[in-house]
Amino acid sequence: MQNIIYSSTGPSKPRIYKITHDTVVNISQRIELECNAMAYPQADIKWYFKGKERVTNCSKDRCIYDVEVNKNENKTSSTLRIDGVKYEDKGKYLCEATNVHGRHTSTTTLLVQGKH
Repeated sequence: MQNIIYSSTGPSKPRIYKITHDTVVNISQRIELECNAMAYPQADIKWYFKGKERVTNCSKDRCIYDVEVNKNENKTSSTLRIDGVKYEDKGKYLCEATNVHGRHTSTTTLLVQGKH
């Protein structure tokens, strides 16, 4: 097994070091799920729900899903915002960080309460 160091001075595969804890939210509220990874070169982060990638989905008035990515040195952070949470949004969300050296994933669970 190859030993890779997480450093800005040498190559490293991604390591997710922070992800939003499992969260309970009420129907119609807004929620932000955050995922942070460290890698060199910087990682690309994608969010998945029920096996499908979650990408920005905005209309003229509102964003149902909005993915924001920030990169700084060897760190990448991604925030998945869900406006107007629906009961169908409940479940496990997978954060995937990748670069040329590898891949790392982590999950968080969104619980939705209220009438549906």
